[in-house]
Amino acid sequence: MTQSVTMSIELPATFPALHGPGPPNNDVDQAYRLISDAYNSSLQLLRQDDLDPLHVHFHLDRLQNRIIPLYRALPVETLPQDWVRGGAHALGKLLVTLRATIADAEDWETLHRSKPTLITTTPTPVGRPTKVINSNWLQQAVLATRNLSQKQVASILGIHRNTLRYKLRNMGIHK
Repeated sequence: MTQSVTMSIELPATFPALHGPGPPNNDVDQAYRLISDAYNSSLQLLRQDDLDPLHVHFHLDRLQNRIIPLYRALPVETLPQDWVRGGAHALGKLLVTLRATIADAEDWETLHRSKPTLITTTPTPVGRPTKVINSNWLQQAVLATRNLSQKQVASILGIHRNTLRYKLRNMGIHK
């Protein structure tokens, strides 16, 4: 994917620190380190400019199948309740963000793979070739749910953003 996904959910910069009353517990400390490392590596991935959907899938799978079950297995009755709630909220927000990132990445890749334009030439070699843009593709590309700017759509089409605005007006498509 060639763009960084905008995170609409505010994620904590780090996983909540575990400090509380009671004697140290090596199993809990080890689980905390695994959970915290997974959280922080997923955050680091989301901050990259060039996200790979396969890596995002890997992080989501690891969180769902290993980290969340590990978190649920913690002895919550012996841990500070504010940490238990804070950790659950942080992991939940991270899961939602990773799922949204994958959906955005798949939309972005779909737009890039399709051929939205047809280049036509005049019978005489006078003037520039004309790009005919598929109006259905263009309507889908500028949907608000796609979160694509007109500049990004114009880049996909290989035209200037002002040309895109002109084409949108002529086709009666409003963003």
